[in-house]
Amino acid sequence: MNRALRRAHWPAIAGAILALILLSGMGSRSLAEGIQVQGLLSPQGNAGTAFTYQGRILFNGTPVDNELCSVAPTLWDAESGGTQIASSSQTIVRPDHGFFKMDIDFGHAFTGAERWLQLHVACVSDPNAAQGTTLPRIRLAPVPYALGLVPGAFVQDSSGANTAFSATSGPNWTLPLLIATKVAGLWGDSRFNDGVIGTSQQGNGVYGYSETGKAVYADGDAHIEGNLTWKAKRSAVSVSAAAFIPEQLNDAGNVPYDNEGYYLKNESNTTEWFVAPVQLPHGAVVKQLDVAWHDGSDETATLVLRRVNLLDSSRTVDTMGSVVSVGDHDTVRDDVRTDDTIDFATIDNELYTYYLEVRLPPNAEDIKLHGVTILYEITGPY
Repeated sequence: MNRALRRAHWPAIAGAILALILLSGMGSRSLAEGIQVQGLLSPQGNAGTAFTYQGRILFNGTPVDNELCSVAPTLWDAESGGTQIASSSQTIVRPDHGFFKMDIDFGHAFTGAERWLQLHVACVSDPNAAQGTTLPRIRLAPVPYALGLVPGAFVQDSSGANTAFSATSGPNWTLPLLIATKVAGLWGDSRFNDGVIGTSQQGNGVYGYSETGKAVYADGDAHIEGNLTWKAKRSAVSVSAAAFIPEQLNDAGNVPYDNEGYYLKNESNTTEWFVAPVQLPHGAVVKQLDVAWHDGSDETATLVLRRVNLLDSSRTVDTMGSVVSVGDHDTVRDDVRTDDTIDFATIDNELYTYYLEVRLPPNAEDIKLHGVTILYEITGPY
């Protein structure tokens, strides 16, 4: 191998000149007359913060072949001078006709500012191997900044702009999915403006999902421009027997009944009606009416869910659903009866009030009401 140093545009130096010709992708820059550096940096998927670096080592224009060379990468914040940001482990490679590849890992060093890669190379047959050769730095293209979105990465804006992290979704674009097993999938913090802004022409500007915590959490005011919709959620309201009172007094001025809190029984010799108020969320949709009965009678008891129009002078009453007990003298039944065909199901607290009404047979019959559960679905704030 010719050890003579060719004269180039940069000053002549004694010893060997090592140059790297990288395969493709980062553009090129002149190191010396007839020598170029090109680079290919390949992210390693979700394997961590390392990326694959492929290059070619030339000695005075001749590829280095089948000999050991050490390559030590460092990361800098300027093309010359400046401050070293990070370093990666020195790697021993054996070029094949000059070609080699290695993994470089600078950790979470890509936070938005420009970075330059510097390589220090030494090969066994190089007379200058003890000192090696430090090559001019190569400006890194944006591809490695994908490492800024791996789990645990921290993205920070120090330029004085209003937004630390911004993403815009159009009909043909797909945003990255940010997932965290703990704490926060996406965190936005701003001292003066908006912590997180989400804009989408067709899909979701901001989407949050959490199995145990809050899908979207706002510590401060939340401003919504447009409609705020919620995923439908099932919930229920329970009305105990203790809530019921006689609907009207009898001729004696009272209605004898037994209310132990957990059951209601008519003690009168005639059939009586008892009522209880119901509070349901505005906008909820009633799905089902469940009534727990004790029934050892051939008679039947009936519970009805009703609404009354407050703005109608005639106070029109609508029946929304009803449940009838089933029993006989020979078989005492303690069970829950259901009505899932609800009329006027959407709750409108601006126009209506709601109540339950139960008809209980005379005292001679063994019928008791234990309680009522109203199942509903709501798509507003819970």
